[in-house]
Amino acid sequence: MTFAATAVGDERVETLTIDNDSAAPTGPIALVMHGRDVTLSHDCTSLAPHTSCTATVVFGPLAVGPSAATLTLAATPDGRAIVEITGLGR
Repeated sequence: MTFAATAVGDERVETLTIDNDSAAPTGPIALVMHGRDVTLSHDCTSLAPHTSCTATVVFGPLAVGPSAATLTLAATPDGRAIVEITGLGR
């Protein structure tokens, strides 16, 4: 996920949809953000079969220059995804 250049003090918002395409429910879902200038909110706890939840990622640079973060998603039994997030403060 790449955010366009954003003025220091401003914010850009992107939405990420997490789908359970299987016929079985997921176990607990964990979303963890590591990095700076990025915040996360979500309504994901677990997913019934063929449902989804939404995560909102907000990029708000605190300084001029490049910024990077990593969003890690883990869901039992075997779901795992990593989203690399980049942005540029201007």
